[in-house]
Amino acid sequence: MVPTSASTSHYGHQSGYQSYNTTPAGTSTESRVSQLLNMYLTPPTASRANANTAACQLSVLVQSAVVARCGDLATSQQRCYRSLPRHTQIPCQEERWLLPRRRKERMVSPGIKLYHTRGRYRRVLLLLSYVNFAYGTDEYRHGVEVDTKNLKYLFAEMDFQVLTYINLTLKTNETLKSLSSVLVGAEVVFTVVSSHGYEKKLNANTSIRCSDGLLTTDGNIIEFFNHKNMPQLLGVPKVFIFQVCRGVVEDYVTVNATANVNVRALSAPRPQRVAVDTATVPPGAATSSPTTPISPPVDLRPLYSDTLVVHSTVPGFVSHRDKFDGSWYIQVLCEVFAESAHDCHVEKLFKLVDERLQQKYGIQTSSVDSRGFNKKLYLHPGLYE
Repeated sequence: MVPTSASTSHYGHQSGYQSYNTTPAGTSTESRVSQLLNMYLTPPTASRANANTAACQLSVLVQSAVVARCGDLATSQQRCYRSLPRHTQIPCQEERWLLPRRRKERMVSPGIKLYHTRGRYRRVLLLLSYVNFAYGTDEYRHGVEVDTKNLKYLFAEMDFQVLTYINLTLKTNETLKSLSSVLVGAEVVFTVVSSHGYEKKLNANTSIRCSDGLLTTDGNIIEFFNHKNMPQLLGVPKVFIFQVCRGVVEDYVTVNATANVNVRALSAPRPQRVAVDTATVPPGAATSSPTTPISPPVDLRPLYSDTLVVHSTVPGFVSHRDKFDGSWYIQVLCEVFAESAHDCHVEKLFKLVDERLQQKYGIQTSSVDSRGFNKKLYLHPGLYE
């Protein structure tokens, strides 16, 4: 068995690996594998060259067996794609991660405005993941690595630039301000925050644990991206996804045959929501005369707009995480986006996520808060100018 210097592989290109006649005539594949394993698993006194030769031959033999079993690679892929939606497919690691690509822009009714997201590599995902915490302030978050892997893969397939930050402290959270220059020219920004979370009493914000044990809030993170701190994001769609608990209550009820609803776990108080419709004037403060017109400033812009804030659960309730498969919400989000991002706008995608979350698990409800998000956002993987 003499190795050759180079050969053409079954993929149709020149390979730098050596080629071996791995299976002599009259020898079955099973017996040949056994012989090669014996060569490879020899005592230390045996020749290293024999072991290396056996390893190379095993690799080629296994590769040949796989090709023979699966058939031609292109034929195998085509056979896999027949059951998938229309449009060109993007092969991923698992069948459920095959993303359809869009070739034509979706037709919408006249008068419906769309966010412009046709520039390639102008989409950004910021992934903030908090896994372990100093001083034993909270338990290690098993399964987060699965969420991180799935999100990075999904958004990379949708041509996002992915920036990942693991275990930031409260102080290093300030590094988000340095992203101002990085986000210049971005056409859409997704931010996913994953950590332990807590309900803030008498406050609409949710506390989020940093890796040093200190707390920040979802409001503080969103504030980094407002139009005062990052004016270049004015008019750019910004989507925030918070995979955190917002309380200690389980989100479920039991319904008996007579349709009587028994609400469980209401021991924790519900969050209070206070709406202020008018501003109070402190005593002694000067007021404007109603006869004196006040000229409004020129070219006003809102501090927050084009923003979608998504929570994996509603205020006061827990968010579930599987130690092996990752959090429930991120699992379902990745499935829905992989299946439907080519054909649905983002707000519809989040409705589909919540629908599937309840179908699959039944005891968790997500929430979506629109802040001046007045246009339709289509991600349309594969559709660029």
